[in-house]
Amino acid sequence: MPIEATINARMPDSLKRGGTRVLARNRVSPTQLIRSLYSYMDREDRIPECLEQEMAQSQDKYERRRALARNVAGVVSLPEGFDAKKARSERIEEKYGYLL
Repeated sequence: MPIEATINARMPDSLKRGGTRVLARNRVSPTQLIRSLYSYMDREDRIPECLEQEMAQSQDKYERRRALARNVAGVVSLPEGFDAKKARSERIEEKYGYLL
């Protein structure tokens, strides 16, 4: 199979070491595992159930906010002339005491 894409992932070294031990014990390479995961997602059109809860728990409040914002993009009508940068700057000034 010709190589068409490369995936790079950042993670704590201790997490990589622990995962590598599990893969070695089961005689599975990281590439085999990732290909299997992607094959499953392509076939089933979803994340495996065993990962859904963990993924939801790992999202911090900012990731949840970004996901919510993506879901409502284009849904809210803003008043004409609304300046989002100004509103953001005012919020930062109110919270932290300085302007951007």
